[in-house]
Amino acid sequence: MMNETELFIRPHHALCILLFTPGGHSTPYTEAMYQIIDHLKSNPGQTIHLSSNLDSICRHCPYNQSGSCKKSDEVTASDQRILALCGLNTEKPVRWDSLQERLTDTILAKGKIKQVCKGCTYLSACDKICKNFIEKES
Repeated sequence: MMNETELFIRPHHALCILLFTPGGHSTPYTEAMYQIIDHLKSNPGQTIHLSSNLDSICRHCPYNQSGSCKKSDEVTASDQRILALCGLNTEKPVRWDSLQERLTDTILAKGKIKQVCKGCTYLSACDKICKNFIEKES
């Protein structure tokens, strides 16, 4: 069960949550994503603390090795690009519905996924989802 008053999410994971598509397999990582996605759908006003450290999703990530991210430099750079583009920071909590809107308007609708997610393993899949999103919005 998730603590509804304290939800810490890395900026790149907030974007991942918006683009997450079930892959037909279940791992601790995908289960953590499903749990958080379901919680946020049911609680759009949830306060999110943007984090620059490991979050609830990182705990189950295959790149998390004993509490340290194997891709730390890459994901930290992605987090920083997202924060800068969206005018956000890790100091001030934000509501999920506001964060979702900002990510959608600033990154997804403007086709900036390649810019913020350089080097991510899932970039090609997310880029396809974004292109479909942009086509639907036009």
